[in-house]
Amino acid sequence: MCCGLDRAAAPAGPDRLRSGAVGASEHLAPGLAPLGAEPGDDDEAAARGRRATLLLVWLGLATVASGVGIAVVLRPEAEMSAQRLTLASLMAGALGAGLVALVAVADRTAGAGATNGAGTAGDTAYGGAPAGGVSPGMTRGVVPLYAIRPFLGAGAGLLAYTGLAGVLLFASGNGAEQPRTESVLFLAILAGLFAKALVDRLKGALDAYASRR
Repeated sequence: MCCGLDRAAAPAGPDRLRSGAVGASEHLAPGLAPLGAEPGDDDEAAARGRRATLLLVWLGLATVASGVGIAVVLRPEAEMSAQRLTLASLMAGALGAGLVALVAVADRTAGAGATNGAGTAGDTAYGGAPAGGVSPGMTRGVVPLYAIRPFLGAGAGLLAYTGLAGVLLFASGNGAEQPRTESVLFLAILAGLFAKALVDRLKGALDAYASRR
């Protein structure tokens, strides 16, 4: 009898306490996190999902608005002029950059938490995962870099139009010849598609030039 009372009153060992804590954590209310879990993980994942959704909406609207703007500016009954071609080149560049940004945001969101086996130099610079690293998803720091892509593409499209007009001006000598609309749209959209790569190359060239001085 005495031995039985001693066994009943003996303090629980570490194994019994640990198993009791684990068993209690399994019966927590749905809103409570179990022992050892990080309470902010779910909130951060939800915040990244909201950022990705807002970016997709913004980029989608910017891309659609650019396409509609091109159709309005270059409508058949409108008289073609340098001003209209300038506007068309701005919107065509934004259209190309918006399409690339949409794909990039969707790919980054879908690959959140996955290992980047290939990796490129631009991944790390724009907040992505380096080779062999884990993609962090849509973190707060990379949101502006994706949000400005349409404006970056608009600048690249204008640059492409200016270069084409300059070449024709130099070739004709009198400046009377206007660039063809199809050529302007093609070069502007192409410049928008590769606007980020163009900026990276220019930045690298400027850094190399500054380091030599």
